[in-house]
Amino acid sequence: MKKVLIWDTFPLQNTGGPMGYLYNLHEYLKQHPSEQITFLTDLVLEKYGDAEWLHPHISSSNAHTRFEQIYYQLRKAYRMCLKPFWEIEYHVPQDINIDQYDYVHVHIITHVSQFRKLFPHYKGKLILTIHCPCTWTDEILSYTASTKSKLNKITRHLKPIILHEECKAYKSADYIMFPCRGAREPYEKTPKVKQVFEQCDSKFFYVPTAIVDYHPNKQDIQHYSDFGIPKGAFVITYFGRHISVKGYDILRKVGLKLLSRYPNVYILCAGKGDLENPQHPRWIELGFINNVDDLLSQSNLYILPNKETYFDLITLQILRAGIPLILSSTGGNNYFKELPKDMTKGLIYFDINNQEQVLEEMRRIMDLYEDDKIAYLEMGKSNRLLYETYFTMSKYVEEYTNAIESLS
Repeated sequence: MKKVLIWDTFPLQNTGGPMGYLYNLHEYLKQHPSEQITFLTDLVLEKYGDAEWLHPHISSSNAHTRFEQIYYQLRKAYRMCLKPFWEIEYHVPQDINIDQYDYVHVHIITHVSQFRKLFPHYKGKLILTIHCPCTWTDEILSYTASTKSKLNKITRHLKPIILHEECKAYKSADYIMFPCRGAREPYEKTPKVKQVFEQCDSKFFYVPTAIVDYHPNKQDIQHYSDFGIPKGAFVITYFGRHISVKGYDILRKVGLKLLSRYPNVYILCAGKGDLENPQHPRWIELGFINNVDDLLSQSNLYILPNKETYFDLITLQILRAGIPLILSSTGGNNYFKELPKDMTKGLIYFDINNQEQVLEEMRRIMDLYEDDKIAYLEMGKSNRLLYETYFTMSKYVEEYTNAIESLS
């Protein structure tokens, strides 16, 4: 029996990215312990009684003079872009017996080089999983561009170095685990990364993402009426970053057209980003929230308009909630096309270059909701069944441990 250590040097929480991915696995293992899977935080807690010092803390700066401001921006650019590759940002006690684990599984690309520095003589294999919707380099540069500051100018010049370090990490990992083959698509649009992925193709293996089940207590949850949405309204939801790569600009265009034609439609969004929110009385923005699942449970339709798709946790939350989903034919979204057609009736695909198609599909589902409630409800039931069949944590742990056992 092979054993794996999950390298969780960051707080786990019910959100997106590696924090949410590992939160779901960790919550499941609390109820269903596995001898094969251990979390680093649990290992440190058991030995030392405290694991807070595993998580790096970033100090802020009070820069006043022009020189101090320039120095601060340079230091911040280094800290964001290169320090995570070049320096160790957290402390792991050296007396922990890492070699008792056949595999260490990191979930942030910069942790490959950090782990190699911390444990250069580790005898096992290192697995890398990443969770960005694009290359780490583009993710960082997208963030700095949104700041519209000197930081953006500095990091643009660092792009070749950042990309070089990113590619080094892919090569350094012994294995790379993705949720599906299609999740590589947004990365392979960068020629250098595509070349490295082709060279490392034998390292790849695939285990679809999963999440723990959830049943909201309708007595305790926040209701749409709290946001001024009347009973009987048709509510379309989008919970994610308000950036172009996530397709928020597509949602904004088609959503406003829909609102102008249908007085009973409301659009409810959560998250923030560098794109402006539409100004419309029936377009409601919540900012960052921590009750996604409660609000999803009341939605009539979700739209996932990603221009680039890895494999979004929100997709699984929608399936679990049992609501119809309109999604783009991009990257990891296309994985669902491989599943039995009679179980994917609640998934409606569209081409991101055809915004009229999105509008038409929205109208069709709204008409179904009004004229054929049974057919509309069947879409939601189909999505729920899809979750129960393929994307529960028990299914994930089974596939993950089987994959680990099959690695050489």
